[in-house]
Amino acid sequence: MNAARLEREARFALPDPTALAAAAVRLQELGVRLGRARSYSYEDVYLDTRDLRLWRAGLGLRVRREGGRTVATLKTGRVASNVADRFEWSEPVRDWRGDAAPIVVPAGSLRRGLREAGLDLRVQPIARLRVRRTVWPTRWPEGWTARVYTDHVLARVGRRRVEFAELEIESTADREAIGRAVAAIHACLPWRLVRLSKLERARAMAGRPVPTPPPKLPPALHASVSVAEAARHIFTAYWAQYTWNLPGAMAGFDPEFLHDLRVAIRRMRAAASALDSALPAGATEWVRELRPVARAAGHVRDLDIVLAWTIEPAAREITVAPAARGALVRRLAAERRRRLRALRRRLSCPAHGRLCRAVPRRLRELADADSPAALKTLLERVEEARVSARATARTIDRDSPIEHFHELRIRCKVLRYRLELVRLFGTERARHAIAHLVTLQDELGRLQDLATIRTELAELRGRTIRGASAQLLDAWYARLERQMDEARQRAWTRLKKLKWRELRV
Repeated sequence: MNAARLEREARFALPDPTALAAAAVRLQELGVRLGRARSYSYEDVYLDTRDLRLWRAGLGLRVRREGGRTVATLKTGRVASNVADRFEWSEPVRDWRGDAAPIVVPAGSLRRGLREAGLDLRVQPIARLRVRRTVWPTRWPEGWTARVYTDHVLARVGRRRVEFAELEIESTADREAIGRAVAAIHACLPWRLVRLSKLERARAMAGRPVPTPPPKLPPALHASVSVAEAARHIFTAYWAQYTWNLPGAMAGFDPEFLHDLRVAIRRMRAAASALDSALPAGATEWVRELRPVARAAGHVRDLDIVLAWTIEPAAREITVAPAARGALVRRLAAERRRRLRALRRRLSCPAHGRLCRAVPRRLRELADADSPAALKTLLERVEEARVSARATARTIDRDSPIEHFHELRIRCKVLRYRLELVRLFGTERARHAIAHLVTLQDELGRLQDLATIRTELAELRGRTIRGASAQLLDAWYARLERQMDEARQRAWTRLKKLKWRELRV
């Protein structure tokens, strides 16, 4: 497919279409300078399989007709914050026939990309939107620019018709700057922030919402629950998270699916290490079978971290010819595609298929196992993890190698995941302990991300790269070293402030 375009956006739901006319005046009251407005209409037809397989993989596929142009666009669909980063790929379409079903994905390069991701290419309309849009080029008080859209949407989902209005801010500015603008608008205007796309809003209002992910944490448990029953509930919840994120991780378009897949694996590992000694022999052996998946997913995730860093202000402010930056990003993206293919092979191999079929049966078998009370067992495992993490922390000083900080991060993760399990029983001290631990984990995580980026850039420097691209790579590496020194100092400062007694439960 062609290169992805980053779309950074924030949305407000307006109370009704009449509020669209006042939007420009309200923005000017906040000090926003508006250019000349332009209004036009377009029609979007959203496409997916009958079971919304593309959406499950974190993708939205639409065909837009505007004037005499027809363009197919594939974009990442999941939004997890008020300021969303979404990537999109677009391609002109000829001879569009949107009424027949099923429809083969209309754009050639998008079709090839979906085929490579193992996704179904025969789709059908799942929503039709007619939009009357007004767009303003704007300059905000802090100096950054954006396009502001006000949209009046008439949507049809099946036989249901719905209508709504929204305002969208789209910019490539820094996330924090956009976030401050969004907060200012939200504080003084009666507009509701929304994270739903137009497709999601239309289907929700029509009573046919898109699928939503399962809860990330298991349900609350009673203090009298046995280890076996607690394990069944805990592993069932984490396994649901794992299987939910499989299509998106395999597709590889939205990095957050891969991240959540790895978190689910880590949580299952932590639960297995905490509960295994009180369960029948071999009850959690299946968790170890996920190690090859975790390794393959980690290799892809490393490149996601690097590519995300290349669009951060620290990397973007280095002046260089755009072609040099593009050449390096393409090298990184090509390596990511190679690693993604290895992950897809791992997820589609017979051994993984057998594991996915076997795990539900193994979880049902836990219900019949005899075991002691879960809470007492977990409290013991939490204290073990706390003592281990504290012992590692005592070996670290301000100038310790990054590897020592990484070891502490691993031990703190184990401690946090075990604290999360204790919290399921309503233990208030576990909640407080997690809150004390989170800030240190954030600093250690940022430091490890930078270390990962350094490792990947070092490998890239060892290849044949010349000219302006080599100069940019050296500048990136030097900037990264400074960032790592700063991150190490922040992590050390936070570590010295941590009161380990606050982590007792």
